[in-house]
Amino acid sequence: MDQMIAYEVVKFITNKRHEADTFEKISEKFHQLEQKFESRPLGDYLSILLEESIVRDVCQKSLSVFLLWDVYKAENLHLNPYLGCIYSKLTESASDFPLPNQFKVFMQRLMLHPERATDLLRMTLLQILNADMDDKSNETIDFSGVESALLKQRQCMPKSSVQSLSNVIPDPEKSSQSLSTEQYVQAMVENSEVLLSLRKPLHPELIRLQPPPMPTPQIGTAENSLEVPTEEFVWLNPPTLSHEFHWDSTMGSSQSAPKLEIQQLASLSLTVSLTVAQREELIRAIKDDCKSVSFSPENFSSLVSENPTIATEYLISIQSEDELDLFLAALLEMDLNVGLLEVINQTSSRIKLPNKFVLNCIPHVLTKCQSIEDKNAQMRIARLVCLFTMSWLRNKTLNINKSSIFAEIESFCLAFCKVKEANLLYRQVKNLESGTPVDKDS
Repeated sequence: MDQMIAYEVVKFITNKRHEADTFEKISEKFHQLEQKFESRPLGDYLSILLEESIVRDVCQKSLSVFLLWDVYKAENLHLNPYLGCIYSKLTESASDFPLPNQFKVFMQRLMLHPERATDLLRMTLLQILNADMDDKSNETIDFSGVESALLKQRQCMPKSSVQSLSNVIPDPEKSSQSLSTEQYVQAMVENSEVLLSLRKPLHPELIRLQPPPMPTPQIGTAENSLEVPTEEFVWLNPPTLSHEFHWDSTMGSSQSAPKLEIQQLASLSLTVSLTVAQREELIRAIKDDCKSVSFSPENFSSLVSENPTIATEYLISIQSEDELDLFLAALLEMDLNVGLLEVINQTSSRIKLPNKFVLNCIPHVLTKCQSIEDKNAQMRIARLVCLFTMSWLRNKTLNINKSSIFAEIESFCLAFCKVKEANLLYRQVKNLESGTPVDKDS
């Protein structure tokens, strides 16, 4: 597989047609080749060809450097793993085959000014290499920004991964014959170990230092603290081990970890309405241990909409007042619907709600009802709101001694005067204002 990929990469960069193609088209073709070998990074083979000086043609070398940038152009520059290879080829001066200054200017603009990439990628390689260069353009070649990105990259890497040596040593005797890139690759891939070694350079081995010896009795009694102890600490591996098992006393009790079925039912109750059997099982688990079911104020609105009965049982089972306040506050952030009114009404009939929540709930409900656009739904909710408010007044859950709440309720009743329940609520509020006893059956 490695030999095949190497051949494909060399075949791509040695294709003379790419010299007249735009960089945008070259990028598109190379990404198609990447999809063919999706499990292998083609950039590794391009970097090998550059670092081992196998690619010597100016066009091929320029194309290889561009492709190493292109494969990670969507990421920040310092996240490109081939940035070191790109920088070394753009800044090398002692090479036998240096990159032309025209291409260096092109790569400088491409890497440091990504907003101009669209226009730059519409140019061809031949246009870049044949462009006229004046003295001013030569002076503007500055890769300090690329060097800064490279330093930032190396700061995030372990020092052992930055330092490496090639496993393959080049032959110091140069052949009199000039080999082409294809011939170099042919010689390289005939021995698969060479290609594999080039992909995995030699890194420094991580060596763990031996820990210092533990204090010994001789050190504690020695007259001179600088004296070398006569006895070294020896690591002892006991031949026999005796384990004593400590059983979990909460296993099988209500305090044990919740069953997987209960967790699945709790998650399901946030999306769909449960069946009667499922609802009873989840309510039983909530009554046994409220903490075994994980609901939060953020997802509580979904539970109220889909399974209001379960939401009521969960509120009743909460022991902490601070936690209860969080869930009650989540109710006031919901859109007004039948399920919300049912949960608030059922909860108030079984536990005493905080007075702060009660005083905030009524104005919230009245305001939300008046903002409903659907007239039929608004009339239905208005009837329920009136019955809900009358129930709180009869049970003295709502003790309105402030004229502001009286005024809000009266204004609401007048707005929905065509609703029978609104007239009954208006009469009940007036009786409370005048001190007339309220009929329990009204």
